[in-house]
Amino acid sequence: MPRPRWVWLPTLAAAITLIGCGSLTPTRTPPERTAEATEVPTPSADSSPTSSPTPSGELTLHVDGMATLNRKVDQIADPEHPNDFKDNRDFQPIGPGTRVFLTAQATRRNTIYWQVSAGSRADGKLGWIPEVAGEEAVLEPFQPDCPTEFPLTPSSLSGLGRFEALTCFADSELTLIGTVTCTRPTIEYAVSGASFVDANRSCDMGEAGDVHLYGDAVTALLEAPTPVQSFTGRFLVRGHFDDPEAQFCYSIPFGTPPSTTPNQPPHPGAVVRCRQMFIVSTVTRMD
Repeated sequence: MPRPRWVWLPTLAAAITLIGCGSLTPTRTPPERTAEATEVPTPSADSSPTSSPTPSGELTLHVDGMATLNRKVDQIADPEHPNDFKDNRDFQPIGPGTRVFLTAQATRRNTIYWQVSAGSRADGKLGWIPEVAGEEAVLEPFQPDCPTEFPLTPSSLSGLGRFEALTCFADSELTLIGTVTCTRPTIEYAVSGASFVDANRSCDMGEAGDVHLYGDAVTALLEAPTPVQSFTGRFLVRGHFDDPEAQFCYSIPFGTPPSTTPNQPPHPGAVVRCRQMFIVSTVTRMD
């Protein structure tokens, strides 16, 4: 029985569709997929990342950052109509201590609202919550403890969490060294719209499958020099989160092949999930 794969879960300044505050219209066509893995001549682990992921100065709430909830709060669909029960009943309250990823900000009726992702929704929706409720702050800025030793191990990257990895590294190119395993399962995705969402080829890195890898540069290992059903080897892998193609992602029903519903408008929740995917740019054999 195929199992859903929720993704690493993903440029940070790119626009996210705002519910009730405008829409996102793609302005470019996703690049064509290539059939070959790319190799660099000499493995190098000291070029990743290009800058320190640890921010300086006082922490503040900001788009593409994280926050912790100080109290239970209701999520709503649209800050323009915060009391519209019909539109808001699809959301569940989220409790104190919950970590959320901030995707947009809006001010309505003298109240600041934040659009947040607190997990994965199959319908691609993101909820809005007020910054202050009853004169009490709802959100406290949170900065993950980002790794500073490189190259990263798959387990250290996996241990961060999806939102934390995206917050720490954005679209920086990262170097990983470890065991890569590729197979040909049939995967049920809840998102489509980006070329790196491949339902027929799957690659993981780490002895315990710590990091799921996306992109033709790595899935092509199953094709060359001849097609195989599975492949395992030790590789130096370079890649990034927050790929530009993530801005084209939209939600699809479980069991729907990603290629059968083309040219759909982006969905905010699907865009966030695609931004969390680790997209491989180069692979270099180490054994």
